[in-house]
Amino acid sequence: MAPSPYLLLGPMRSTIEQIERLEKDLEILESLVAHSSVGFATFTAKHGSSVISQLNTEIDFLDKKMRHKHLRDREGNAIGTRPLNSTNSVLKSYIEKEQKEVGNGMVRQYFADHRGLVVEPIEFHQEHLQIRIGKGQPASTHAMLRQQSFNTDSLVNELKAMKNAYDSLEMRMKSDLKNALLKLGETNLAPNRWSESATDMGSEGGFLICTSLDSDYRLVFCPHCSQKLIDAFNQGIRRIVFPPLPKTILNLKVFCTENEHKDHSYEDCIGIDDLEIRINQVREQYYVPTHHTEVVSIPNQHLSKSHGDWIWLSHN
Repeated sequence: MAPSPYLLLGPMRSTIEQIERLEKDLEILESLVAHSSVGFATFTAKHGSSVISQLNTEIDFLDKKMRHKHLRDREGNAIGTRPLNSTNSVLKSYIEKEQKEVGNGMVRQYFADHRGLVVEPIEFHQEHLQIRIGKGQPASTHAMLRQQSFNTDSLVNELKAMKNAYDSLEMRMKSDLKNALLKLGETNLAPNRWSESATDMGSEGGFLICTSLDSDYRLVFCPHCSQKLIDAFNQGIRRIVFPPLPKTILNLKVFCTENEHKDHSYEDCIGIDDLEIRINQVREQYYVPTHHTEVVSIPNQHLSKSHGDWIWLSHN
């Protein structure tokens, strides 16, 4: 097999982790509303000068502005200095300790209220920066938005770009994987090889590929036979071939490959995910790497006809 599909998994996993982290931060930021019209500060630092000098510039600018003019929000209420000083103090304290400059081509946003930073600072590509100051926000600048809610437009742009990057990686991985499978021809790629890989201490995983778009056939295992597999693996037996329940048996309402255990229902059967967790618990005891299964959908009539609805392709 060509190595490229496997090599793409690292960047894909990293991108997914970044997406999930950013989604969590966005959920927190977008759920909050300050009591004051300037209770939240969204500070954007750019590459170049130190972050603390950029912050001090913003603080000094607003301080001078407020000395010469009484600022009012969109409702006409006077803007007091207390919430501004509170967020200034929070940002200054954090950034002085952080002492971390912004990377080239990047910006970093800090989200603060009077108590502290709401989420960890988020650094992202400058091209996704989107800041617009609305009417009735005289205390705001492009680098320091002081509002009743946090400005998350830039983060939304970054999230969209991350998802597009992941989709591109996934598309490339599926294309490389399909080409590799077609080149392999009639090689034994049956799904019962999955357990052989999972119970092989030298294997770190592989691809479990669904070749049919319409198939409702899931790979499940008899719970009692699954326990036998775990016991055998725990006792030192390796590379155990353990077939999932085939379609033909499922149609007959028999939920044990060996036709031995008959006191359980289909709902009691164990899926790949759960069985892999249990196998990895044993692998952990022997200090070997976790076995990872990447489930991929590649509908392809030729592959489905040659190998069935599911294919297992080990990384090594």
